[in-house]
Amino acid sequence: MDNPPADIPTPEENVNDDLVLDQSQVIDHDLPCRQCGYNLRGMAADKLCPECGTEVGRSLLGDQLRYSEPRWVRKLARGLRWIFISVIMLLLMIASGMLMLPIMIFLGDQFGLIPFFMAALGLLMFVCPVCYLLGVWFLTSREPLVIEPSELNVRSILRWSVVLAVLTGFINTMLLGSVSITSGIFSYVPLVMHVVGAILLFIYTRRLALRAPDYELASQTRNVMWGLTVTFVGIVGFQMLETVLSGPTTSNNIVMWLSIPVCMLTIGLLVFVIRTFFLLNYYRRVFNQTITDAEQTWAGETPLPPASD
Repeated sequence: MDNPPADIPTPEENVNDDLVLDQSQVIDHDLPCRQCGYNLRGMAADKLCPECGTEVGRSLLGDQLRYSEPRWVRKLARGLRWIFISVIMLLLMIASGMLMLPIMIFLGDQFGLIPFFMAALGLLMFVCPVCYLLGVWFLTSREPLVIEPSELNVRSILRWSVVLAVLTGFINTMLLGSVSITSGIFSYVPLVMHVVGAILLFIYTRRLALRAPDYELASQTRNVMWGLTVTFVGIVGFQMLETVLSGPTTSNNIVMWLSIPVCMLTIGLLVFVIRTFFLLNYYRRVFNQTITDAEQTWAGETPLPPASD
């Protein structure tokens, strides 16, 4: 559980502690304007930026999302919506696969439903990762005028791991007809990349939840992250083990025993995917409110930090 501090800071308390203002409320450090990047050093905190007219005091506030640039927060919310849509498509793919199996067993293709389900699955398998990639790309948009510690950070690694996962997934789909050893090994590359991307996505969104701040949302994010990670890694691990052990001399009992934990882990994965659906809906509600708060904050008066002695 992510426990909040004893008192969530008020706007007056949520300021950049590294900045020191003298009695005349003048900034004595280099500080870029949060709107245009102009250096505000030497300016009074109750004045306006001479470059863009934004209140100087706004750049002294902390990193809560309500104080962030509203257009950037809306972009984050747009990314969450696309990821939410991709999860809905994933659930539809799972439901289609679960429906297609009993239809094939008990009804065959006498009603002509199998081609319909195959076409629907093919369409969803293409559109779902595209929506996911689009959502991650919006969600990981760089925050305006925030200096990142390095190029190798969670945001950038998340972006490119998802790009690689989607691209290798499409390539793997095109290699389905091949029976070469290379394509068999390559088939696990998108799975591994999706695991890496999913872990980074949860880490990144949890940081955003803490900036909301919503500590219950951050706690749920961590729980779902570990649930998805353990089940996903378990499925991939057992499937790779089955691939390594499979051969003309492999006993059918070994394959059967390996399929049992895979089935159990798949059920667990489905449970956590459903939980992810509700978690993302929770994020959508929080971010819709955060957009409103950010717009009101940027439209209203900015609280100033207390002057130093």
